[in-house]
Amino acid sequence: MNTNEKTVDRTVLRRLQRYKSGNKLGVELRRVVLKYLSPQDINSLTELFRKLDKKHTGYVSIKEIQRAFKRMGINMATSEISSNCYSDILHNIKSENRVKYTDFLIATLDTQVLNNEETIWSAFKYFDHVAYI
Repeated sequence: MNTNEKTVDRTVLRRLQRYKSGNKLGVELRRVVLKYLSPQDINSLTELFRKLDKKHTGYVSIKEIQRAFKRMGINMATSEISSNCYSDILHNIKSENRVKYTDFLIATLDTQVLNNEETIWSAFKYFDHVAYI
């Protein structure tokens, strides 16, 4: 793994560590934004998920997340990961001890992507169409 890949991995894992879903609208906004992003827009997130998903199940276990944080020098207990800031959207963590791909993307999505005018407009049109607004 080269230095650039390590930096990307570290940045994305930091986003996962800091993620707080806030409210349901914020989570839904991220979910909708993902629909409008190209594969290139989420390439680094997808690659990291694939690295973490050692068994290629489409899920990342709590243990796999812990190992990734540990490689970064951050020790997080299973209880801290499962009950901390992720529980709002990663509802299957407590029962299944794993995170699905979409939830991983939602939690690690760069906020700069959310601040893009075109992205915001696309999300607004989506919410307007499905009568959220």
